[in-house]
Amino acid sequence: MSRNPVIAIGGSYSGQLASYLRMRYPDVIAGAIASSSTSLGAPGLGLDPSYDPYGFAKVATQTASSQAGAAPACSANVQKFFQTLFQLGQSPSGLDQVNQDMFLCSNSMVTSYTDVNSSLATWVQFRWTEAAQYNAPMADYGALGIPANRVQVACELLSDSTLEGSNLLSAMVNATSVFTGNASVSGGCLDITGAAAEPEPEPEPYGPAQAPAGDVADLIPKAEPEAVPSANLQQSSGQDNATDAVFQFSASDKFGYQVCTQDQTPTSYNGVDDMFFDQPYNLDAVDAQCVSDYGVHSQYNWAAANFGLSALRQSSNIFFTNGIYDPFIACGATKNISDTITAFVYEGCHTYDMGSAAPEDPPSVTASREEGVRLIRQWVDEYNTAKASVPLSNAADLFDLSYSLGGYIDAVPDILGSQSPENQESLEPSSSLSNGQSALLG
Repeated sequence: MSRNPVIAIGGSYSGQLASYLRMRYPDVIAGAIASSSTSLGAPGLGLDPSYDPYGFAKVATQTASSQAGAAPACSANVQKFFQTLFQLGQSPSGLDQVNQDMFLCSNSMVTSYTDVNSSLATWVQFRWTEAAQYNAPMADYGALGIPANRVQVACELLSDSTLEGSNLLSAMVNATSVFTGNASVSGGCLDITGAAAEPEPEPEPYGPAQAPAGDVADLIPKAEPEAVPSANLQQSSGQDNATDAVFQFSASDKFGYQVCTQDQTPTSYNGVDDMFFDQPYNLDAVDAQCVSDYGVHSQYNWAAANFGLSALRQSSNIFFTNGIYDPFIACGATKNISDTITAFVYEGCHTYDMGSAAPEDPPSVTASREEGVRLIRQWVDEYNTAKASVPLSNAADLFDLSYSLGGYIDAVPDILGSQSPENQESLEPSSSLSNGQSALLG
């Protein structure tokens, strides 16, 4: 047990880690604040009802709807844009129209249906989902030149329900330029390669991640790939042995490796219940990409095997918060799980409540922060009280104390039978499991 109580606080992936720390080390971590954590989007948890992989796209669509204050015709026009784009992409004349009406730069022009699908449509889709994720009530949030309530501002450019054809394509260029602070059209044409090359940085107080001292490759275990490594892997010592490969990560690759090994959150689109296009999550494709990029298989069930619902049910003192505009709310806790594992939903975007107070903050954001402060005080008091009540004279006393603070976890694998996360099999949720939601809430 630590001399003083420790509170774990994090947003997004670090929010997930904060909750994991509390689950695994309750004798050290007195409580955890987890903002925009995607803990319940991990595969293999056995949720009942099961996690909806289409929820991410549905929330992004809702953020561009009148329900969230956007122009009523906006989401329908975005959906119509994709339908128009794919129809035009089937003929040479249609491809020419797309290039012309969307003012595509020479390095971004589409010359085939594959270009339309894998490049242009994917770029537009990413811009809208990212905009929903960071739809903050203040300007310059995360990047300069971006207005407050960016989705609602962009939707004003798609507010005409009669938009069709060329007018719809050009309107989409103007709308997406809102999300990039006009960087995507700064050269007088739409550049989908430069604007999408790097993800938007995390807003303050996080900012861009700083690399640790020394070579990042030194911190990564050597891989034993089952396929020929891609350009992301370089041979060490000048040898040709694939098992002697070390990772040479670019800035955008670092989290990609983490996603492959520990943080799978399946997200799907269908273009019917959302404003995008049919793009179901493909585990086989993700696994092949992980092998190609990093020399490792996708650890699809890692989170369930190590920090599943059995572990969560045995824990306590975790406060989950989520912004209503953030698509990742679809895989976060939005209702209280127990008396000591609680949730709060505020009017805002991804990890917004983790930032400093601002005049633009909605009242619910302030309330979320105040509840977090109240809980921290409560957890610290409880920790100190428990620490004073048990004499730490031997290991048994230490165990009794840590158990009273939340319970040691055996990291019970929330997977079926003897299956392990290494077998790459998809696990079906079951309401009969002990970790079903009814048992969890009971």
